[in-house]
Amino acid sequence: MKITKRQLRRIIREAIDPREMEEPVGGWVGNALTNDPDYANPLADYKEWVKRKGHITPASSSVMATYFIENGMTDDHDVHELLANEMGISHEDVMREISHQEDEYQYAAGRPWEHN
Repeated sequence: MKITKRQLRRIIREAIDPREMEEPVGGWVGNALTNDPDYANPLADYKEWVKRKGHITPASSSVMATYFIENGMTDDHDVHELLANEMGISHEDVMREISHQEDEYQYAAGRPWEHN
């Protein structure tokens, strides 16, 4: 059985204890995307949210999509790409999952034919 580089990265990330990872994988430090001092490290914010919500792994497009929806960040593609790359996930998969979850929310609200 062959393992792709993406799968290997995901396996390694899941094996590493997130509490030991002071620095994000890839060395991203500080606020590279925005001048907002309250949003200095999106990766750390995301990992903290995953832990607080009790998700098993941060390396999941559905978990990441839920994070973006709950935090009103569905159109923040720079942050999507940053986090997706750090977690070894395709940005396209995250966007597909955001669309899917938004459709489910619309359906649950009784408006199955509306789409954001």
